[in-house]
Amino acid sequence: MVMELNPPALRTDIVSADTQIALAQLGDEAESYSVQRNDGGEYCLLALEKVLYSGILLSRQVLIADSAKYGRLLVLDGGLQSASCDEGLYHELLVQPAMLLHPNPRRILVIGGADGACLRELIHHRNVEAITLLDCEPELVELAKEHLSAWHCGAFDDTRVKVVGVPAREFLQTDQSKYDVIIFDPIDLDLSSDSRQQYSKQFFMRAKARLAAGGFFAVQAMQLSPDCDKHFMIKRTLSSIFGQVHSYHAAIASFMADWSFILASD
Repeated sequence: MVMELNPPALRTDIVSADTQIALAQLGDEAESYSVQRNDGGEYCLLALEKVLYSGILLSRQVLIADSAKYGRLLVLDGGLQSASCDEGLYHELLVQPAMLLHPNPRRILVIGGADGACLRELIHHRNVEAITLLDCEPELVELAKEHLSAWHCGAFDDTRVKVVGVPAREFLQTDQSKYDVIIFDPIDLDLSSDSRQQYSKQFFMRAKARLAAGGFFAVQAMQLSPDCDKHFMIKRTLSSIFGQVHSYHAAIASFMADWSFILASD
């Protein structure tokens, strides 16, 4: 049986026109649809019940919306970054292994993570004295404070948290502080964009230079798939810098993928 659909109406104010099939109006009760593509070449339409924010911040298209299936969504440049249904699993896996393995994690650096969920995971540790959230888009942080309260749970107001609106490369070049744990949660690796620089050996070496003795570096490391080598590219790069590099993964339903993480240390 073939279902005939009306041609999709593009909504370039919410999703990049580069996606080609940005938002499709299919004639049902959904307000609109967000088109997601995974590394296996499959597409999925996420039905949006309510768009809370759509706009451009520093050339990045931002969408915050409530979906029928996965709850509230954060979408950047057309790609789903986080969903309320399973962001807890994702952020626990990203943050807690490093924090639990370190005997006394006091100073923490978070690169990315403007939604505040990493902060939420970190402030539970009583021995943490200072957390620096490094994100070059303070406007996105403000949006998260307003619309993603379930992510940050008020963690931005914790007196140990400092938000620094400086690009990561610039910060790592000039900052002389040492951190017990560094959490790296950037946008997904795109080999054709500037995001590739944040996964370069030079960038990782600068991050390692900011680690205190016995420190841990945790990074989200993309989809695990036979069709995608990004995880293994990241792991090979980290293995050339750190003495111990270990992968772990879990199925993240909203990503429609088995998602990976890497923990690195000496």
